[in-house]
Amino acid sequence: MDSAQQNQDTTPSIQTDVPDQPQTASPSSSKKRLFIIIGIIVVVVLTAIALLLSNSASSLTENNDQLNNNTGTPSGSFAGEQVPDAITAGGLNTLIYGAWTGVSSEIKAVNLKSNDSTTLATLPLNIKKVSVLSPQRLLYIDQTNERDHGTQIVSYQIANRQTETVVKADNGFGIDDYVLSPNKKYMATWEVSFADGSEILSGGRSRVYAIDLSNPEKKQLLYNEVADQPIHYPRAVLNDGKVFADKFLPNDPASGAGWAYGMSVVDFDGGNKQDVESMQEGTYGTQPSLSPDGKTLVFAGYDGSRGDGKSLNDGFRQALLTPNTVELLDTQTLERRVLGNLPNTNIYSNVQWETIPGSITITQLSQTEGESGLFSYNISSGTLKEIVLPEDEFSSYSFLSHLSTDTILIGKIDESNSSGGNLGEEYAASLTAVYKNDGSTEENIRLSNTLAQFITTLPDNYFQNVLGAKAYAQEANPTFTLEQENDKNNLQLQTFFMKTELPVIRERQQTEPSPEQKLTDNSCRDLATKQCLAQGFQEDTNAFDRCHDKAWDANRATKGTPDAVCKKSPLYIYGTPGQKVNIKIQTNVYNDNPKYGNGYEVTTLENGAMEVNGVVYNALNYDYRSNSRRLEKPTRGRVVPTSSVSSIINNYGTRLGLNKKEISNLVRFAKENVTSPYVFVSFYDHETSKRILPLSISPTPDNYLNVVFYFKQVSSLPDFEIKDPLFPSEPLHRSGLTVVEVSEIIE
Repeated sequence: MDSAQQNQDTTPSIQTDVPDQPQTASPSSSKKRLFIIIGIIVVVVLTAIALLLSNSASSLTENNDQLNNNTGTPSGSFAGEQVPDAITAGGLNTLIYGAWTGVSSEIKAVNLKSNDSTTLATLPLNIKKVSVLSPQRLLYIDQTNERDHGTQIVSYQIANRQTETVVKADNGFGIDDYVLSPNKKYMATWEVSFADGSEILSGGRSRVYAIDLSNPEKKQLLYNEVADQPIHYPRAVLNDGKVFADKFLPNDPASGAGWAYGMSVVDFDGGNKQDVESMQEGTYGTQPSLSPDGKTLVFAGYDGSRGDGKSLNDGFRQALLTPNTVELLDTQTLERRVLGNLPNTNIYSNVQWETIPGSITITQLSQTEGESGLFSYNISSGTLKEIVLPEDEFSSYSFLSHLSTDTILIGKIDESNSSGGNLGEEYAASLTAVYKNDGSTEENIRLSNTLAQFITTLPDNYFQNVLGAKAYAQEANPTFTLEQENDKNNLQLQTFFMKTELPVIRERQQTEPSPEQKLTDNSCRDLATKQCLAQGFQEDTNAFDRCHDKAWDANRATKGTPDAVCKKSPLYIYGTPGQKVNIKIQTNVYNDNPKYGNGYEVTTLENGAMEVNGVVYNALNYDYRSNSRRLEKPTRGRVVPTSSVSSIINNYGTRLGLNKKEISNLVRFAKENVTSPYVFVSFYDHETSKRILPLSISPTPDNYLNVVFYFKQVSSLPDFEIKDPLFPSEPLHRSGLTVVEVSEIIE
């Protein structure tokens, strides 16, 4: 029956007094009846359209997020939305970043046009790797432990602030990482387990799973391996669920860089598992990354022109030391293609996909002065366009994203190793400021947190359907159990510090060789140094310094974290003029001035000056890696406004027995490095400081003070009182040979 007939059957007719006789309507009645029928049809159609629109709109925020109340698992899909061409359709004008508050992890969205900030989620502190799954959902690794491994991956609904477990780690395992397919339908996870009593991954176990987010309770086991050889970890998952994995040797005894031992590919169900013949060890030097369309992987390759790619050179495999091609791997045919107009005399230390379709970012180290730097490379035309970052003697900057073809987003890096965060895709340095630059003007983007961890950039009004036009910031409101309430002050103080060792922890667990296996001592900073030396630059030259800065920034952006070398240390020696003093430093030294070599042979001069190798210095300066594996953070000190940092340093320094020169240098360091509104100032006692930086001094000094000052940047004053640190019974005496070591740790 058609709709017109249905309407006629339900429309009242005009009746006569003769019940059984067929009725005949007059012409005017027929017109009236026709108008009524048409009106009803119009009403029905309009109502249907309205209902359809209403259902479509509500499905954006509700229907796709419906949960099965019986099983507690999603009845629909967690899959998100792709926006591969957003940059050509108005640009990326939403910045997503995360920040630690001391009691929580805040995930915020900043409108880059208006500078308005919205809190998308206030999440627990013990999480990592937050991804935007859709305008409705975030995804993250939850309940991380002291090893930074999580027990589950959780989906968070932005609108109603509800969480759902997507996948749980196996018993005895922790989730270290995951990757998502471009269409957000599939996920591959990496789970690890350490051997009993071990603090490193080597000798433990590794598992890789594939997961369909529309049916996440079923995990497909792809690899189950013992971590005493190169193991697989997922680098990419395609839109059909196929997983590409790189091979990684944990705690590689021959090199501080364990990646690029060969790639493999496997179907979602574990079938067709194979090594990628074209991606063998020694043929590439950076970890491949997947294109937004899932069709290709981009990486820096090695063509063998500088020797066997697997051979060790200065502690690094040659392919990792001098990757000299930029290439694409077709994810279907598994064929490699070298990109043109990129000379193999360069080193390409970092290669990543761009937000501009068809483009990649490349960090190249050229033998030609002035041609090293960060570039955007158009694959179709084979042309390079330099991405110019600010040059500042006291600050480093990081390229974050193209917002449009002409506008970039950059961040000012916090140099402290301990600020390395894991809320974004990588374990990267936090940002103290973010700027939008169109080539002629630079705009400071207001952030509501002191240290921001970059997550991603998204199109304009990406979350508007969920948050509404009048979205408001959700303030963190942490709660405490009754048992915790009695120890609330101590608990809050500890949360300032509990996540500050992530870079060191990760490096020690996965990268650093065990002491009994250790053949070399390599790091991202060492790799940068050796890459620049390989390009022919001479140390102690401006050209080398510029090369090193670019290489180090690239390495720490893609190889995990800034190197664990962020404790600046001036050493002062006072004695009778002409006295010979031998100094040995019992930990790794970097950025040393004068050069450390196998020790310092010092001749004391007047007024605290000293001579080393014929050159006069007022102090010996170097960075160093803390010798202490387990370092408790100070809990006694003072939180003061940054404007008062000079006063508190003078107070503490005087009570310790530091002189004006030593205090002045300490104040200068704090002023140059503290960027937060408030700072927690403390120090380690003499014995603890000696464990952090052990020195051997001959002859034994008459008076010796080793003090490591500790600065923790915080965004607000705590609502509780912190006790002053414990001072020695009397200040340092200064007679005979006096040695003063003053270090600074800033977080």
